[in-house]
Amino acid sequence: MPVSKIYHFLSKPNSQYFLILGLGVIHFLVGIITSFLVYGEIHGEFFVIIPISTAITTMFLYKFFVYSSKKEKENEERLIFLTEASSEGIVVHEKGIVLEANPAAEKMFGTSIGESIGKEITQFFAEALTDEIVQKVRTNLPVVFEIKAKRKDGTVFPVEVLGRTLSYRGRTVRVSALRDISIQKQSENQKEFLKMIPKISSEGFWLLDENQKTVDVNESLCKMLGYSKEEFLGRRPIEFATDEGIRNLKKITAMIRSTNHRKYEIPLRHKSGTVVHTIFSASTIRGEKGEAIYSFAFVTDITENKKNELKIEKLNRLYSILYKTNEAILRLKDPNSLFNFVCNISSYKELFKMVWVGMLNKEGTALLPVAFAGSTGDYLDNLNILISDDSGDRHCIEGNAFREGAANYSNDVYNDSNMILCSKEILKNEFRSVAAIPLFLDSKPVGTVSFYSSEINYFNIEIITLLETLARDLSYAIKSSEMEKSRKITEEALRKSEERYSLSALAANDGLWDMDIDSGEVYFSTRWKTMLGYSDSDIGKSVEEFFKRVHPDDLEELKSNIQSLLDGHSTLLYSEHRMRQKDGTYIWVLIRGISQFRNGKACRIVGSQSDIHSRKIAEEKLSYDALYDRLTGLPNRNFIMEKLNASLEKIKTTEGFSFAVLFIDLDRFKNINDSLGHLSGDKLLKEVGERLKKVLRETDTFGRLGGDEFLIVMEPADSVSELNQFIENIFNELVDPFTIGNHDFFVTTSIGVAIGSPKYNNSEEMLRDADIAMYRAKDLGKNTFQIFQKDMTTNLLEHVTLETNLRKALKRKEFVLYYQPKISLKDMSITGFEALIRWRSSDSKMIPPNDFIPLTEETGLIVQIGEWVVREACLQIQKWEKAGFNKLDVSVNYSAKNFKQKNTCTLIQDTLSEFNLLPHLLNIELTESSVMENPEYTVKVLNALKEIGVSISIDDFGTGYSSLNYLKKFPVDILKIDRSFVQDIVTNPNDAAITTAIIALSHILKLEVVAEGVETKEQLQFLRANGCDFIQGYFFSPPLPAEATETFLNNFKKQVSLN
Repeated sequence: MPVSKIYHFLSKPNSQYFLILGLGVIHFLVGIITSFLVYGEIHGEFFVIIPISTAITTMFLYKFFVYSSKKEKENEERLIFLTEASSEGIVVHEKGIVLEANPAAEKMFGTSIGESIGKEITQFFAEALTDEIVQKVRTNLPVVFEIKAKRKDGTVFPVEVLGRTLSYRGRTVRVSALRDISIQKQSENQKEFLKMIPKISSEGFWLLDENQKTVDVNESLCKMLGYSKEEFLGRRPIEFATDEGIRNLKKITAMIRSTNHRKYEIPLRHKSGTVVHTIFSASTIRGEKGEAIYSFAFVTDITENKKNELKIEKLNRLYSILYKTNEAILRLKDPNSLFNFVCNISSYKELFKMVWVGMLNKEGTALLPVAFAGSTGDYLDNLNILISDDSGDRHCIEGNAFREGAANYSNDVYNDSNMILCSKEILKNEFRSVAAIPLFLDSKPVGTVSFYSSEINYFNIEIITLLETLARDLSYAIKSSEMEKSRKITEEALRKSEERYSLSALAANDGLWDMDIDSGEVYFSTRWKTMLGYSDSDIGKSVEEFFKRVHPDDLEELKSNIQSLLDGHSTLLYSEHRMRQKDGTYIWVLIRGISQFRNGKACRIVGSQSDIHSRKIAEEKLSYDALYDRLTGLPNRNFIMEKLNASLEKIKTTEGFSFAVLFIDLDRFKNINDSLGHLSGDKLLKEVGERLKKVLRETDTFGRLGGDEFLIVMEPADSVSELNQFIENIFNELVDPFTIGNHDFFVTTSIGVAIGSPKYNNSEEMLRDADIAMYRAKDLGKNTFQIFQKDMTTNLLEHVTLETNLRKALKRKEFVLYYQPKISLKDMSITGFEALIRWRSSDSKMIPPNDFIPLTEETGLIVQIGEWVVREACLQIQKWEKAGFNKLDVSVNYSAKNFKQKNTCTLIQDTLSEFNLLPHLLNIELTESSVMENPEYTVKVLNALKEIGVSISIDDFGTGYSSLNYLKKFPVDILKIDRSFVQDIVTNPNDAAITTAIIALSHILKLEVVAEGVETKEQLQFLRANGCDFIQGYFFSPPLPAEATETFLNNFKKQVSLN
């Protein structure tokens, strides 16, 4: 039956379709499988509706299907027309050889007609046809199938193929229509991706439609916010956000049109009302025309990180307050002025909501406010804090702190039973946490300083410790003020006494002098002259005899003081200055004098002179010691921090000024101290200081902070190249070895750099950043430098958080052991397992060893973890024995820090005895680097372990020292070939040669060999052929949880054929 009618219509803009009527049954059925949208029967005629994109191809095929009985010329004309017009690739071929191809096929495959004709059609395919399709082609049956195609440039893409056998020019040919279905497949993959993500993601997952309404969420997000899945569906994220979160979500939504990926911090509301801080990593999935179909976001809970950031910020601000308080103590002599200053800086930006200082009243019965700042309201107006033990105020925090002489604090005033009597007034002013620290004078409490916060649980031991330090500083200021008052009283009494002493002209140990202003003559006593090394006859009576012996640097000030006395501006002459002795040297003296007036005019000055040289030398030494390092003679922390503060002030006021801070830390200095002693370590520090002086310019400042830490204030630091060259000079100065005693040492250093900026508030902040950068340099392998970047603070926070979680993990028993079987290549049997540690965190996330083992090494936690691993492995061996699996050994990785513990052998022996195990069932694995750190010690400990009976392996052999000299001395049983050699053993001749050599060497030394990381049959065959004893790897099994090992053992066949 011929096609009767074809209709063309538009269902909506840009969507065109054909309606075809009058198909034969066979053609109708073939049409259905060519992805027609709608099909059926109208008045006995079959019909289909197809999209325009496939219509040209379909019509072309139907012309052949329906009119194959027509004249060939008409068929050829239609073929040419439809082939040229089709948007799909069409290929005519005979017995697999291409006869014709349309332009769409050329474009699809990136080739020309001339290149394609005469070649096999399989040139277009990236994979072989299935037997079923080949059979249909051979029997001239129509086929529809999907296959991977390839372009001329080698790129692979999916196509749908519709093929049919036709008669063409008297020949039987196949006509194949090919349609690129890449976009369709991509859409299918995206849908599968969106279905899979909620199931596998450990983070929160939120899927939204084009209107930003929730389509799906995963269990992690439900737990994070406390809602059920049903409570999310159909709602928008902004319905769960705080005000700040709503603003940021609107920004994300506004960016959907311009970008596929957005990342913002979004505070959300938990169902309980608490705020959950999160990071939204949002992405958009688009349709063929670029329109947004779905949006989804991975939601990470960063609430704990936020808390840690706030904690660090609080502590930094408190450290700043301490620093500024110490500066103010030197500047503000009046305690009340100092108290007001401390209250103001402590309440700035509501670090504390209110701060006040109370001092004991004259009667000694109550504390009275003398300074305060912040939101005080009328709280202090109604305050009455009595200090007696029987006062009704005994429950107030200040009274308790004063009476007990220790810090008192409450972190929840409302629910604190000890705060009942004063909680009403505190809560009225919206205070929730309060702390009071006593102030002392001569070890007796004389007042308190109090800190109030509007947050619950504001105070912790770190904050209280810093506040106690602040209180000690204030107590020091109180003491200094009292001493100053006492000094003034004493000086006044001394002045009066010295007047009597001077006028009496009695002989004394001090030298006396009497100056006649009118005549210009001076009387000098014998003691005055002998104090300077002169005899009576050596010095005349001229006033110049006095002035010419005064040190030139002190003369102007002395004359000014004398003139002030003569003018009546002062009543007492008091001067400390240097006088030249007969031998030309100078000594420090103190002169005191008073003037006499006649007729309103000074006519005489009478005074004494005391030798204070010893005291001044002692004071100068104290002053020097306060600013210079005793060991190296370099400026110390106090000196260099003052210099750093001055540079910070200058960069804020001077355009074009630049400087940088270099925090220098010697690498592995502790090893030298521990091995040769502190005297040798001190000598090395002095020599390092001398060498580093050589790189300094006149404007640079270099000092020692303490220990093995040095600091350079590089001023100026005008360019990165200048900074790099300066640091390169430092490294070059340390290249040559240092000779300490009979030993030569090569010293390297890690350097952290902070670039001067007006953004720094004080030197401590800049020093902190340089310190962080220095530790980053150490993390990168030492003997290098790093310039501080903001993300280093984040990394540090992550580092601190991970360390905290690690310590919690030990207590919470979050560590587990997985076991990877060890297979004997002699009989293909399981001889044991290697125990591998894993960390299943509190949120059920499995953390791999590489993410936490380095930190356990750094913090020393590896020692406790290593002991736990030995015990857990022994317990598992015992469980296997009870289950009937005997003679299975377990290898445990032992760190260098565990190996260095004095109780290593005792611990292992006691653990084996506790579980009643044969010692050889426990194998201790050590890395090459750990055993070579101290070979003599290693031999001693290994021999002790061998006496116990445990076996010993060297792990990752060939990647470290590989010292054959020591290897033959070590009582080792097994060498383990590192997976880095095994993975390319079949394809890399070098890896094959190294592996073969290690196996041969091991057997010569009577050692067994274990190859790690075996994943393929070819690797196994190679190792077996070259005599390897045992293998581990994913070829047989990945590491298994303990509960899965028995099933594995039961199912494993003792004999396995290589074929």
